Amino acid sequence: MMKKLLLSVCVGLCIEAGVAQTLKVWPGTPVGSGVTYGADVKLTLFRIATSDYDAVNQKFDAMGMDMVRVPIIAHWGADDSRYNTIKTYVNNAKANGLNVFASVANTNGQFKPNGDLDDAHGGDKFPSWLKCNGGCTTDNTGLYDVKRSKYKLYLEDVVLNKIGNVSWVGPWNEDNANPDDYSKLDFGKSIIGAELWSLSKSADEMNEVSSVIDIGGAHNYDNSSNLLLAYTDWKKFVNAGGDWFTESTLFAQSVAAGIAHMLPAMSAGIKKIIIYQTVPRVITTSGGNAPAYTAVNELIRYSKGKGAALQVETNNQNYVASAFKSGNQLILHVCNISASTEMLQINLQGYSVSTSGVSVAKFGGTTADVTVANQGKQVKVNLSANTYARIVLNGLTSSARQSFEAETDLQAQQGLLVYPNPVNQKEIHVQLPASETASKVQVRLLDMLGKVVVQQAYTGLTNFRLPLQSGLSKGLYKLVVQTDSQTYTRSVVVEQ
Repeated sequence: MMKKLLLSVCVGLCIEAGVAQTLKVWPGTPVGSGVTYGADVKLTLFRIATSDYDAVNQKFDAMGMDMVRVPIIAHWGADDSRYNTIKTYVNNAKANGLNVFASVANTNGQFKPNGDLDDAHGGDKFPSWLKCNGGCTTDNTGLYDVKRSKYKLYLEDVVLNKIGNVSWVGPWNEDNANPDDYSKLDFGKSIIGAELWSLSKSADEMNEVSSVIDIGGAHNYDNSSNLLLAYTDWKKFVNAGGDWFTESTLFAQSVAAGIAHMLPAMSAGIKKIIIYQTVPRVITTSGGNAPAYTAVNELIRYSKGKGAALQVETNNQNYVASAFKSGNQLILHVCNISASTEMLQINLQGYSVSTSGVSVAKFGGTTADVTVANQGKQVKVNLSANTYARIVLNGLTSSARQSFEAETDLQAQQGLLVYPNPVNQKEIHVQLPASETASKVQVRLLDMLGKVVVQQAYTGLTNFRLPLQSGLSKGLYKLVVQTDSQTYTRSVVVEQ
């Protein structure tokens, strides 16, 4: 639950606890293309009453989730009447704007006392009647001795005829399947694969099967206790072509742990995060607010639609963050999952923020004090144990832009005008001082390596426009204006 007590925003000094843990954020370095979210009910769907399908799915949609994951139960025959329940739920999800991902669930098809499907992993989730049992050719023998041809027919019947309205299918789940295990099950639906239990092995799996799947997913159970390693492994997975975090979890530990589990993946450029057992951990079976709801809703609200994540680096496995830029605002998601209050020192690389208008929302703990220091280049967060904080800071400005503004004042004093600066259109206007009587003017625009990217000569003009080529990269450039008697040099930012 979101707590208001002991929440403060400081300009100056707050009381620091312990030794500061350092994080770095690069507001000028985007990673990936943005993140979206999905829900998961593959083991808990049968807890939801039919009369509550609308409430649950409408809540998913209202939170900003755009898909839901439902089960395929291999131990059930395709004609099992319980697939009618899944079909009814899926139709309701589609009617409420959610796409559907159907995947084989890690279950033996039996039910626990609470109504969840019982656990069964590896080959135990496949019944004997789907296996070769010594009666298959080598080419038809799949992982766990599954008879590929029979499993394909089963999947096709269940997905197309019994469930329907499915956008993606996952034939394996935390299974080290090979390319043939995927390609020989293809029946025309988009396949999600590479879903290993171990994140550290997921990049290798993605490299092996990427040519025969449509979307690469990964779990993260091996690095769940060391999120410092998770930053590295998620980057490797994304670089191998991975797309989704298909089983974000840890809300059973705490709200902060559940949020923290997502942040390294988000910072690496993962495109979608599916929250495991969204019912009942985030939303109740009747569509109400479960313990993690408020924090997850805040995370989605301040990350989805905010563009690419920003590059983040941390030095401790217990203190993790992700960051986004929205206009002139810097959005930070920060978690302390240690057992003690800590001061997190976030150093902004090449940027600064304003000391005023800081907004903080805190979840799980008692304290989230924020201090903006070092002329806006450093944000200190005094964060209690097992706490997630969402922080919005205003006035995000690059150090380069600050120098431009100071230089613009100097330009005005010297009489040379270069505008607009920063440039967000197709040309730069240049006006020479009134005292300048040059008959010929040479103008060059150089990148930071000194390479001339635009060059133009003018005769008899003191006020002219320098056209910019299309496709000119954003960044810092040097404008050199040379007349008969003087050379003027100005810094220019291109934002087109």
